[in-house]
Amino acid sequence: MYVGGTGSKSEMHEHPDLVAIALTDAHVRFTLGNGETRELEIPAGAAMFDPAAWHSTEVLSGESRVILVELK
Repeated sequence: MYVGGTGSKSEMHEHPDLVAIALTDAHVRFTLGNGETRELEIPAGAAMFDPAAWHSTEVLSGESRVILVELK
C-alpha cells in the first residue's frame, strides 16, 4: 500500500486484522473512526500487528510504503 510522501492523506477506510511491514521510514498519524489519533515513527523493516479498524492515515514526514497482510 502506498499512501504517499509528506502531507499525503488517505480517506477513511476499513481493514480487517492485519500485519503491516514497512518498506520505508515514515512518521504517520492515524485517525480512528471514533476520532482518536495515534502518531507513530515507523522505521523501514518494522513489522506490526494492527487490529481491525476504521481509520485514515496522514504522512507527517517521510514516505509511507507498506505491505499489508490482511488476516482471515
